[in-house]
Amino acid sequence: MNMPPFVYIILPRHPNINRQFFIYKLFFHYQMLNKAVDLDIIAKNPLRAVDIKKHVKKNGKALTLNEERTFVNACKEDKYCLLFLICLYCGLRRGEVLALTYSDIDLANRIITINKQFQNKKIVEPKTDNSNREIPIFDNLYPYIKDLDTSKKGRIFNVGETTVLDHRKKILQKANIGNVTQHDLRHTFCTRCCERGIERHVISVWLGHTSTEMIDKIYAHVNKDFEHAQIERYNKGVNAT
Repeated sequence: MNMPPFVYIILPRHPNINRQFFIYKLFFHYQMLNKAVDLDIIAKNPLRAVDIKKHVKKNGKALTLNEERTFVNACKEDKYCLLFLICLYCGLRRGEVLALTYSDIDLANRIITINKQFQNKKIVEPKTDNSNREIPIFDNLYPYIKDLDTSKKGRIFNVGETTVLDHRKKILQKANIGNVTQHDLRHTFCTRCCERGIERHVISVWLGHTSTEMIDKIYAHVNKDFEHAQIERYNKGVNAT
């Protein structure tokens, strides 16, 4: 089925909206209007005049250290605090954290196993082969996860994407640090790794990436910030003499 390009441009993005249903519905209306043109009922198909704007992919943003501390403090009183902190301190994707089961958490060895994702209200295979991985439970996350009862069965966070969105909005309102997406939490984890000098290939494994392209971009940004800090440090020395 050859879909007109506008179909994919105007589709709404929301976890509770069936995009496939909308694709067929829009295509039906498009074809219906084409038929009306063929029968001389209308002069032209108005949907052909839809102006398609080029999609510009937005890069993720990382929280500053102060924003991160504010976000964590705002998280502490939320029911799903652990969910957000796992994303922030381990870089999990939204579908990955929602798919976590109690058996995926190894507190003795301080490891989280990723081998599935939650998508369209069900557990499915991970995004890529590289998504199958083990992530360390770092010191910043351990205090929040150490009391988790891993003898339980099933998903740790038995909720859907809408619930996650609602709770994140409440946390952000309290934190007053602007809009922060789930992907921004993952981006923040990657940035902290780069700032602390973790090797690129190690970060790539932790994130489940197939390449280090995104990590290379973040490293370049971090190194530029470091360079500016060194320039300021040098100038302070010059001005002190």
